[in-house]
Amino acid sequence: MSPEYQVKLNLLSNKINEVITPLITGDVHLTNLPYHNNMGDALIWQGSEDFITSTGHQILSRTSFKSFTFPKIRREDVIILNGGGSFGDIWRIIMDFFLKVIQTYPENRILLFPQSVFYENPTLMADDAKILAKHKDLHLIARDTYSFEIFSKNFPANNVYLAPDMAFAINPERLKKWYTFSGKDNMTLYLRRIDKEWVNETEISLPEAVTSDWPTISSPTFFERIYNAAVQRSMYHLPHNLLINATYWKALDWSARKLILKKYLERASSFLAPFYQIITTRLHVLILGVLLEKNIEYIDNSSKKLSAFVDTWLSDFSNISHYEPA
Repeated sequence: MSPEYQVKLNLLSNKINEVITPLITGDVHLTNLPYHNNMGDALIWQGSEDFITSTGHQILSRTSFKSFTFPKIRREDVIILNGGGSFGDIWRIIMDFFLKVIQTYPENRILLFPQSVFYENPTLMADDAKILAKHKDLHLIARDTYSFEIFSKNFPANNVYLAPDMAFAINPERLKKWYTFSGKDNMTLYLRRIDKEWVNETEISLPEAVTSDWPTISSPTFFERIYNAAVQRSMYHLPHNLLINATYWKALDWSARKLILKKYLERASSFLAPFYQIITTRLHVLILGVLLEKNIEYIDNSSKKLSAFVDTWLSDFSNISHYEPA
């Protein structure tokens, strides 16, 4: 990686440090962690882990939106809602969790780590803003200027900030061995997402490219299938027994951190490493591609968060451009 390119990456990680470090005033309960097969969200989690550790504060608990039991929390502890693209009305189950945490802990400092924001329903956004306005120590961090403007205009009672995605806080040593990979034979990856953020009108045909979603989604290993089945079962099919539920989720909290997090970071990096060119509809394929200094073209998802992020933070990266059909 060239020194000039490293300087650009350092500016992004330094911005995260500049904005968020002063906000973490105590030890942390980190929740909304991604126990699912989207490796992009695992990149966010790893960046959050590395960043919080660098501040010298202790992470007291790590939970998903399902395993968080709304325990009694000391007044001086900080609650961090892990970042991503779930603020708004696309992934409403996560947003409802945010609202419940904010209502349950009115005396604790709560940080929403960098998020993309998207609402189709302005009435719902106004209702959410009324709930958030009641919390006097809530800090909303947008990860692009579009989201920052929504926060500033529609959530004026809260503290609003702008910082890059937490994946840029991943300790570079974790990715070091992948920097030396060069694209084999000019191979191209077309990363086509297959979830509800896909936009049919953007479909393209690239017969010469390898076409896939994240491999944990398109072609999960046997271990990944077992893990995903365990998570799904815990969300919908556990018996109504508090002890069994608590034990099951504690096991998933442990396995997600100790077994899945590192594995997903490694698998995502090894997946992208061989390609010279990446055309992506997922933001974190773009972001990991940036961290690995790949040539990247992007196609927007339904909330246009890729272009919003690129316009905010990556416009001076010559290896990134919007995809234009030949």
